[in-house]
Amino acid sequence: MSDLDATIRRLRALPRAEQDAIAARIDQLLDGEDLLTPEQWAEIEARLDSNEGFSTHEQVKSALRDRFS
Repeated sequence: MSDLDATIRRLRALPRAEQDAIAARIDQLLDGEDLLTPEQWAEIEARLDSNEGFSTHEQVKSALRDRFS
């Protein structure tokens, strides 16, 4: 089974609302649209310029999970 097949199985196991939200994001990616707003890009650029240091992958996943749950 390919990575895509495994991912599609995982998506199908999600509740319908989550499937629809993820499908919309995938469509944006396929259409070449930016997934971040100009405000989000500005925040990223400001943090990169501030020398705050970088978050670990786990910290980022946790923050996103908290923000969008």
